[in-house]
Amino acid sequence: MGYGCLISGLLTIAPRLVLLFMWLFTPRVDAAFDGGFLLPLLGFLFLPFTTTAYVLAWDIVEGVSGGGWIFVIGGLLFDVGTYAISSYLNRHRYPVLPVFRYLVFYHEVPKSTKGTQRLKINFVILGALVSSW
Repeated sequence: MGYGCLISGLLTIAPRLVLLFMWLFTPRVDAAFDGGFLLPLLGFLFLPFTTTAYVLAWDIVEGVSGGGWIFVIGGLLFDVGTYAISSYLNRHRYPVLPVFRYLVFYHEVPKSTKGTQRLKINFVILGALVSSW
């Protein structure tokens, strides 16, 4: 009991470990990114599931094609989901600048001759993105 943090920590670091071992012990990462260093490094830091899926789906003859792109998009969805859920779960933990928390635009919409109705549009997604960084 009480191993939730350990398991979630291992699941968070697993794609980075897989990518690191592929980078150190196989030529797949260098071949998939044409020997570049910056793009795989950025993928390792910010999009580990997507980068790992791209390297695994990459083929010498065709590159990434067909079902490989579905695999890469699945990795991207995992990465975005990881950032979204961590942002949602930590929303009360870290303060957000008041400017970004409730970014509100007002648009005047004529309702009748007596006045106007204000539409309030909250950008919750922007607040979630700012709180995740």
